[in-house]
Amino acid sequence: NQEDVAIEVLPLLDQELFPCVPANIDTMQALYVADRSCYFDVVDMQVNLFSTLFTDMAFEARFHKDTQIIIDDSRHSLRIMRDASFINLTRIDEGDMPIEDNEIAIGRLYASNNNLKIGDTINVSGTMYIISGFVLFPDYNLPIVEHPFLYDSQFQTLGLLSDQAFDNMQVIPSYVISATF
Repeated sequence: NQEDVAIEVLPLLDQELFPCVPANIDTMQALYVADRSCYFDVVDMQVNLFSTLFTDMAFEARFHKDTQIIIDDSRHSLRIMRDASFINLTRIDEGDMPIEDNEIAIGRLYASNNNLKIGDTINVSGTMYIISGFVLFPDYNLPIVEHPFLYDSQFQTLGLLSDQAFDNMQVIPSYVISATF
C-alpha cells in the first residue's frame, strides 16, 4: 500500500495531553533524548488519535533519520528510513535487505552516480557500512524527478538499515504519519 496522505505532526508537546512527558520537556526531539519509551508512547497516541477520528483509514508512523555519507572528503545527504510495517513497503531492487548492523541498502541511481556497487563499504557519519542492496521506497522513489532544485542523485540518497542499526544510530528521528484510504 502506498500512502494516500502523509501528515507532518508539529514537534511541540502538551503535558496535559501526554502524561508521560516530563514538565521540562516541550518538543519531541527533547523527549526522544530524555525518555525514548515516552517518545514512542506519544507517537502511538498520535497514530491512535488519527485512527479514532478517521475510521475508514489506516495509519502508520514513518520514521527517518537524516545524516551524511562521506565520500572522498565530500559530505552527501542521506535519509535513512525505518522499514515500514504495512504502508509504503520497502522494496529491494537488487541485492539483499540489510540484516546485519553493518549493512545498508541505498538508492541505485545514487550508487551509479558515485561508482558504488553492492559489497562496497561507505562511511555514514563515521560508521562504516557494507552496501547490501539497492532500495526503493514508494513514497519517495515514485515522485522523484531529477531536477537540481528538487533532488540531486549525485549528492543525495535514501537508505535502509536493519531495525536494530536504525535504533542504535545516535541521530534523533523525525516522522510523518502515513495513511491510506
